[in-house]
Amino acid sequence: MTTKSPRKAKAIPVFCSESEERAFWKTQDASEYFDFSRAIQPSLVNLKPSNGRHSKPAP
Repeated sequence: MTTKSPRKAKAIPVFCSESEERAFWKTQDASEYFDFSRAIQPSLVNLKPSNGRHSKPAP
């Protein structure tokens, strides 16, 4: 049996704008930048069910 050696994640570049970051992530594989094996399940204890309506009226 072989085991995978942990690989070093790539460094995430610094972006000048949100649109630049969005364009970057459209072409990149996030698994090369994050170690998903160390991810944790979020606790959403204060989450309330939605009634299907927006909480704020549109201006």
